[in-house]
Amino acid sequence: MAKSKTNQYGAVEDKAIFYAPNADFCPVRCLRAWLNLLGRTTGPLFVKIPRAAAGQMALPLEKRLSDISINKIVQKHLGPA
Repeated sequence: MAKSKTNQYGAVEDKAIFYAPNADFCPVRCLRAWLNLLGRTTGPLFVKIPRAAAGQMALPLEKRLSDISINKIVQKHLGPA
């Protein structure tokens, strides 16, 4: 694992996420649904989803999104601030 400002030695870190009372805004339920859609439990979490042909469902790829792509998505939906 790479070193960071808060992890000077690059040690493995576990991050906890908790259930929310409202299922519509629950990060755990969301993550489980996304992993179910991906059909796997390893590999990148944030992946590209190419446009699908008319009438077909777009399927996620195994290619990870770049940090720039993620930043653009966040800014588009939450604003630049």
